[in-house]
Amino acid sequence: MTDDNLPAGTTVWVFRDQLNRRIGALGMARPETHRILFVEATEQIAGRRYHGQGLHLVLAGMRRMSAELRAAGFDVDHRVASTLLAGVPLPPR
Repeated sequence: MTDDNLPAGTTVWVFRDQLNRRIGALGMARPETHRILFVEATEQIAGRRYHGQGLHLVLAGMRRMSAELRAAGFDVDHRVASTLLAGVPLPPR
């Protein structure tokens, strides 16, 4: 484990309302030991009532944060899927 209690090798899943590098697991993540996951869930986005510019702001923010984390040296996996579950399939039981 690292000194900040986020185990090395952990994948940090960043949701659309958590685009801040100083809070939560993302605040503890380090490029040399952690991987970052973003999932754009199209059904979830389409199912919410967004103002057109608000939707653009959310998606642009996710994409920009993804690019910034890559530039900072993180291994970033940015996926587009119909649902969050489809974007992160669980292993079979």
